[in-house]
Amino acid sequence: MSNKIVGKEYSLAKIFSADFEYHIPGYQRPYAWTENETGVLFDDLYDFFQAGTEDNYFLGSIVLIKSEGARRAEVIDGQQRLTTLSILFAAMADCFADERYKTICKKYLQEEGNILEGISAQPRVFLRERDQEFFSKYIQDLRLDDLKGLDSATMDTEAKRHIQSNCAVLREKFKESFSGDDDLRKFSEMLLTRCFFVVVSTPNQESAFRVFSVMNSRGLDLLPTDIIKSKTIGHLPEDQQKTYTDRWEELEALTGRDGFNAVFTHTRMIFAKERPKKTLLEEFTEYVIQATQPAELIDQYIETSKKQLKKISGEINISNFDKIHIQQIIQLTDYINAVQQEFNAFISMHTEGKWVVHPIYRKLESDIRQINEMLSCKTNFYRIEESRLEEFHQTLLQMIEVIGSYFEAANEEQ
Repeated sequence: MSNKIVGKEYSLAKIFSADFEYHIPGYQRPYAWTENETGVLFDDLYDFFQAGTEDNYFLGSIVLIKSEGARRAEVIDGQQRLTTLSILFAAMADCFADERYKTICKKYLQEEGNILEGISAQPRVFLRERDQEFFSKYIQDLRLDDLKGLDSATMDTEAKRHIQSNCAVLREKFKESFSGDDDLRKFSEMLLTRCFFVVVSTPNQESAFRVFSVMNSRGLDLLPTDIIKSKTIGHLPEDQQKTYTDRWEELEALTGRDGFNAVFTHTRMIFAKERPKKTLLEEFTEYVIQATQPAELIDQYIETSKKQLKKISGEINISNFDKIHIQQIIQLTDYINAVQQEFNAFISMHTEGKWVVHPIYRKLESDIRQINEMLSCKTNFYRIEESRLEEFHQTLLQMIEVIGSYFEAANEEQ
């Protein structure tokens, strides 16, 4: 298969045309733009419109796995902007009074189809499987009032909540910014004909991931876990990707995106056995990815964290609980399980008069007892101050270092 990488500039009218059929692969992160990013995008576009310049507006680049001449494109980078612009088209359609303009806007969300050209009627953008039905029903079918009436607490993914809140933001901004169809039509013309993406495409997955990694190393808006996910799931056999993606995303849904990062910070610690010295992405790649196979990482480490979190979630009222604290508890209990045997061995050696007890062990013993009591009696963890949890964490890290130095010394003496 060719490794040729092609970069070309396209207007939004072309981006959202029959030339492209966008699919977000399951191993990609969920739709994650918040009201802030969405509001900034609209404000930037509106300011450009108000300036009345004849220049073009550059929206950035998107990276696709796409064969030359084919419509189908797997989105490696650009999901957030493509999804948000789709929501923007829906909000713009809603703002028009004239039904003709609404109908025209909808064609940038859905391909009407053309039997003579062999083009099927379908959405222009396909989100991940667990979000696509929702996105199609409310955004691509322009059922925005129904979307507004939904209770976000009943939604099972963060992506759906972001879709709802971002749609509300854009509807309000269109309402505030345009009082009639004439100005809105001029804005639409500017948006479709003078706003451009650079599309970087290659038919080869490996080449696409290489471009993706280079671009993200330069600071695009991704969390470390997004890149880790692309490296891990993307290197599994195709027939296994969906199964492992579902398992990955179940944990991501339990923790939220920020909490998910905490899981990977902890996994890095298991392998590195020392405090972080570089970024999570650098050290996770160095210590974890290079030491495990993709399936092993998910089977042994992601699944373990998921089981722990489910157990803890079942013991407390999750709606009253900061999930970041759950991750700290998971980290602490894992450290306890890992070091208690060493701790007990050390105490036994001390009892036999072999070593002098370091003062940290008395504090550690008390900390371990308190944490174990918390877990065994199902205490409401959220009452524990975050600073105290961090103190527990640091104490355990220090203990690992001190115990390690004693055992190293003992091995040298032998």
